[in-house]
Amino acid sequence: MASSGVTTGIAAAEPPASVLPASAPPLVPRPPLTPCARSQNVFDNVADAIRILREITLLRLLKHPDMVDIKHIMLPSDPTAYKDLYVVFELMEASS
Repeated sequence: MASSGVTTGIAAAEPPASVLPASAPPLVPRPPLTPCARSQNVFDNVADAIRILREITLLRLLKHPDMVDIKHIMLPSDPTAYKDLYVVFELMEASS
């Protein structure tokens, strides 16, 4: 039985300018960076599924400047055959 894991990352928006040819049209403004958390095999373990549901519920209900907001939960095209859950958060700046 595989344990569910959570991976996080920030979606990249565009290739570096050095890769683009000189004749390329100007780049359109890119969307802001978006942190996204991926929970793998969410339904393999009932305890993990309940924990993830609890965390998502609390993050959606609690509003505080020091807590990250959930912007979007990506739904699968086929709700009966998905394993991974993707949650999009707001980007928070790091304090120095």
